[in-house]
Amino acid sequence: MNDRPIEGKSTIQRLFILTASLIVGTVGWFLMGESETIKAAEPAGAQAAKAPSDETTSGNGAPSDSRILAKVGDVMLTEKEMHDELAGELVKLDRQKHQLIARGVETRVRDMLIEQEAERRGLSREQLVEQEVAAKLSDVPAAEVDAFYEKGKAQIRQPKERVEGQIRSFLAMERFVESLRSAAEVEILTTPFRIEVEASGPSRGADDPAVTIVEFSDFECPYCQQATSVLDQLMASHGDRVQLVYRHFPLDNLHPHARKAGEASLCAQEQGKFWQMHDQMFASQRSLGTGGLKALAVAVGLEAEAFNSCLDSGRHAEAVEADFQAGQAAGVERTPAFFINGRYLSGAPTYEALSEVIEQELERVGAS
Repeated sequence: MNDRPIEGKSTIQRLFILTASLIVGTVGWFLMGESETIKAAEPAGAQAAKAPSDETTSGNGAPSDSRILAKVGDVMLTEKEMHDELAGELVKLDRQKHQLIARGVETRVRDMLIEQEAERRGLSREQLVEQEVAAKLSDVPAAEVDAFYEKGKAQIRQPKERVEGQIRSFLAMERFVESLRSAAEVEILTTPFRIEVEASGPSRGADDPAVTIVEFSDFECPYCQQATSVLDQLMASHGDRVQLVYRHFPLDNLHPHARKAGEASLCAQEQGKFWQMHDQMFASQRSLGTGGLKALAVAVGLEAEAFNSCLDSGRHAEAVEADFQAGQAAGVERTPAFFINGRYLSGAPTYEALSEVIEQELERVGAS
């Protein structure tokens, strides 16, 4: 994204192009994971991605148990084996496919609203946009431009002065399109992307939740640490209807202590203090070596001998690995990652973003 003129284009044409680029990016941020429901494969290929409900389709077709894709001597490779092995990558492709469709629907609806309004007024599309958008750029408050940039600067990745004009054009177009939308009968029928991920692991919040959040996290990840305060705020406001489940996704190549820290949390769970250890480790991310973990266990009041024996034995290593494999099969790429009633969001969350999805889910299940 840049603010250099596009040679050979009129002012209005440039406005359409620049605004469209921001629309695509912004819709991508807010519709991340928009699609239909599919089920993630369990570790070791226990099940392939498949449709769990009547609103579900994988988009790739059901894999055949018997269709042979390759033979090496007497050994045969079936379609189902490949679906099981590549489940996570297939989930990502399904998600990307529907993101494109959702963005396309949103863009086409906007086009239709503008085209219909132009026809109603007896203007060309370019004349209408000149009157209602290009001529009203100064009406967009600087505070709105600043807020938009701050919210999206991680994705924009350019200095504000280089994109300020594009943002102002986008916001002016948004205002105009929203005025058209509010006066028209618009119904968007795309459905949220859902991946059925097992809610197994330490949990807090409602015992019989209307909304379940499955978090895949890494105790050495700084963005996961930042997310803890957001999640605390969220559970304080919604904990009577929402359950938070913690699952492990250690990024070994970046965080060499994360996997053992995951084991430590499960050793703490044996003594009923998972969340106390969880909070202590996130507050002490520079102390996650084996010796540091044992010291943190004492700090949260765990019985040291039992904890140390558990940690040294590695008896929870398989559980941490199983979570990691389940996350990969569900298409997790980075931490933290959240599945809110199966709806996928990833990256450092804001309270507003998580709360918005939760409120939508509460309304959907009739618990708002």
